[in-house]
Parts: sequence; C-alpha cells; structure tokens
Amino acid sequence: MNLEKHKVVIIGILFGALFWIIESLLHTFIFIDEHNLIQNLFTPSIHEIVMRMTVFSLIMIISISFHLSYIRINESRQKLRESEEKLSRSLQSRRLL
Repeated sequence: MNLEKHKVVIIGILFGALFWIIESLLHTFIFIDEHNLIQNLFTPSIHEIVMRMTVFSLIMIISISFHLSYIRINESRQKLRESEEKLSRSLQSRRLL
C-alpha cells in the first residue's frame, strides 16, 4: 500500500483518534465522570460511543471527500497540461508549414 496516496485518509484517522482521546480526557477531568481515564478511553457508555463514532465518521467522510477532490483536481491539471502541450505542438507545426 502506497502511504503517499492515502495520506489524507490516514490524517483523518489520526484526527479521529485524537478527538476520541480528547473527549475521554474531557469526561475524566472536566466533567468529573465516575470512570477513570482508561475506562473512558476503552469502555465508554453506549451514548458516548454513539456520539464519538458520529464525530469520527464525520471526520472520515470529510477527509475521504477531500482526498477524492484532490485526486480529481490533479487529474484535471494533468489533462490540462497534456492539452496545452498538444495545442503548443499543433501551433508550432502550423508555423513550420
């Protein structure tokens, strides 16, 4: 697997994991939850899992959308470059005639 190709998706996963950790820290130290940090990280309540997975899913959807847009833009740039080269060659061949 080429990591360079999927860099944006990997960054999205890392942001999602970072969100999960920050959310656990908030519940442990700010909201003074009855659970400790390890419990909040690995065994949160069902409500917390649903809320965290919702945000994690949104982060992943945004990163995948960005990745697909980035690919389309690069393909369009490549096609434009090829078209410009073809036009340039055509104009130069006409000048030679």
